[in-house]
Amino acid sequence: MDEHLDDLDRALMALPLAEPPRDLRAKILARTIARPVAVFSTVEIWLIVTVGALVLWLGGLVALDAHALATRIAGGWNLVSARLDTLMTPSILTWAAVGGAIALWIVFFQAAVLRRATRA
Repeated sequence: MDEHLDDLDRALMALPLAEPPRDLRAKILARTIARPVAVFSTVEIWLIVTVGALVLWLGGLVALDAHALATRIAGGWNLVSARLDTLMTPSILTWAAVGGAIALWIVFFQAAVLRRATRA
């Protein structure tokens, strides 16, 4: 077995090995298998942060001027309704559906791969 080793390999194998820490196994298990379960998933955290940001933004607008908020909402709705006519063409809706389906497929495929990897 030692016939194919060169001098460097023999020198490396002759080095004394340090003893591992006593609690090395416990630390590895604590960080991998026995780690605490997350309270919220990534999607839930994003939703909570997004809703919180919207609430803060709307709260700030109301605190500054409630009439200006109503005017902005009405103006925004008029702008949205005017733009919806151009966005509701069949080709745009088809491409949006295809893009959304691909994005969902990637998310679910990645989740399935991660689940399989954690089981192994």
